[in-house]
Amino acid sequence: MKQRKLARRLFIAIALALVFCAVLSAAAFAVESADQGVVVDTYDGLVQALANAGPGDFVTARMPQTYMRIDENITVPAGVNLIFSDQAYVIITARIINYGVVVNKGILNFELGGVFENLGAFTNLNYINNTYTGTIINRGDMANYKAFMNYGGTLVNEGYFLNSVDGADFEGWLFSYGTIINSGSLVNESGFDTFYVFDNRAGGEFINDGLCRNQDNGAFINNGLIQNNDRLWTGGALDNYGVLINAGEFVSYGGTENNYGSIEGDGEFLLYSKISYDVNGGEPEIGGFTYIYRGETVHPDALPKGMIKNAYEFDGWALDGEDFDITKPIFTNITLVAKWRPISRVEYVKVSAYVVKLNGNQNELTIVVSEYYTNGTVLISESVHMINNNAAGVYRASGYKVYVDTKGNTQIRACYIVE
Repeated sequence: MKQRKLARRLFIAIALALVFCAVLSAAAFAVESADQGVVVDTYDGLVQALANAGPGDFVTARMPQTYMRIDENITVPAGVNLIFSDQAYVIITARIINYGVVVNKGILNFELGGVFENLGAFTNLNYINNTYTGTIINRGDMANYKAFMNYGGTLVNEGYFLNSVDGADFEGWLFSYGTIINSGSLVNESGFDTFYVFDNRAGGEFINDGLCRNQDNGAFINNGLIQNNDRLWTGGALDNYGVLINAGEFVSYGGTENNYGSIEGDGEFLLYSKISYDVNGGEPEIGGFTYIYRGETVHPDALPKGMIKNAYEFDGWALDGEDFDITKPIFTNITLVAKWRPISRVEYVKVSAYVVKLNGNQNELTIVVSEYYTNGTVLISESVHMINNNAAGVYRASGYKVYVDTKGNTQIRACYIVE
């Protein structure tokens, strides 16, 4: 039953794609033929041109020296082709409703409540920036072949949205720090990065034939169908209440997966745990992570080394206040905290000496070095030297140069460190 349902959905998606290709061909022709239409460089000119345009007419927005602000609502009538040229820079703070064909080769910024509602066909060949207060709603056919940046705005797809590649000059990338709500069909054939929320609602289809990355702070919520045919990577949260079919590569880089629905397919599932590091006052900071297969142990060589901290020496890693045990398998994401112990230094040194008389004209000089450390430890060492009667000189003792002046056979007149 599920396979028949999936097949039906895929058939519909293919059919939509074929229809959409025809629309895109018309849009591409519109770009090439735009010089036959009306060229405008002001908002008033754009409004007037759209009011006078009929089916099959072209209107081109081009402002090489400045930019255009759309602060009042406008409508693109059915059958009309609106082209934003490569010399167009447009700021939209009002509502654009499209029933025709819109092609962007310039820069479109949606801000201050700007809304684009597409009920026709829209193609992006350059750059779209949908900011925190912007909203883009697709109820028709929408295609992205360059940079579609959803910077905190909202993208709602209730139609057909294609993120794809068109030849050597166009490679679509859908990049979202905002919210994407999909209840239609969203097909990724290129690159798709989400850092916030992707909500695939009941009845929605997300078909991934490219690279899709749910970043560390991202959240994938699926109540519909996710079909992965290539690479679906997640470092954030993925909650599946619908159907997830993996026919490609599903990789979780320290993400969390909660399945309340159905996971199918014969693709590859690679699940990693992520190890983060807190150097606990040391340096340098460790910005990267270590990834290991869930349920495996971490190799000692994989852990960072070489951190330093003034007056301390590195003493290994701790996990939850306890010494980290590298022999235990890891099933979750963890943070290791660096342990440091104070370096014990020599605080001061005392030296003394005594002489033992031997037979003949030689005596035995013993130099005693006492090192007092900051942790309270006292290290005492001795060194023996053969000397003549009444000898005076500098002797090497426990790493120090010590001057000793003797008198007679056993007396010490002076003893001190010279370096």
